[in-house]
Amino acid sequence: MKGICVQLAALSLGAGGLLAAGAALAHDDPNRPDDGSQVGTRFKQKPKVTDEARQRLQTNYIALCVQKSVPDRVDWFLRHSDDKEYVKPDGSHSIGTYLVIDQCLGDTMNGMTLESTFFMSTSSIRGLLSEQAYLAGRPAYLAAPEGAVIPARTFVATGDELPVARGLAQFEDCVATTDPANADALLRTKPGTAEENAAARALVPALGACLAKGQTLSFTAQSIRSFAAEGMWQRFVAPAAPSYTGQP
Repeated sequence: MKGICVQLAALSLGAGGLLAAGAALAHDDPNRPDDGSQVGTRFKQKPKVTDEARQRLQTNYIALCVQKSVPDRVDWFLRHSDDKEYVKPDGSHSIGTYLVIDQCLGDTMNGMTLESTFFMSTSSIRGLLSEQAYLAGRPAYLAAPEGAVIPARTFVATGDELPVARGLAQFEDCVATTDPANADALLRTKPGTAEENAAARALVPALGACLAKGQTLSFTAQSIRSFAAEGMWQRFVAPAAPSYTGQP
């Protein structure tokens, strides 16, 4: 699995996923964490303890920043990746630079120079960006037109990872087709809240119906949200022709 290694000062490709620094301060954006808690494992000064919910709010804020900053690049990335692999964009930039994650990360850190890191897989960043791309311009749920067809996905993974990526895609698309209203409702909740947990539980019947024989997945509110996000993007956003030509 090819991953994304991101650092605030420099970006480079690495194995395993997205490595991002994060430290957030209060801001007028309601999606932004509201205090100076720091996330990570390497600090030049002792960090405060940051809970999982705050970490998720921070990563959601970064994803929202990326979507607002370079929506065409987000769309291109989602059309040229799967849960295991992605196509490296043309040019000298890494995927982290291409998606301006470094800039959004710096905005999240609000000028601080603390050294901090946390890990995110390629699958996780796809889920976060799928959610923001799906919600963009959709203030409320709108059912798909009758007879709408989910377009075939592009798979980049090879070898043993390819059937895993295909299985995840089929599961996600099934969830978005079986219960799109509750999938949409889940994506509109605040991460780490009782509302999110309740919305995730509402999708349990669809999850059970869509799970293939022999398929094993880990179900948490966070993972269910990611599955729903990828499925909803593929069903409602992917069918539309891109607004750009080539690689944006």
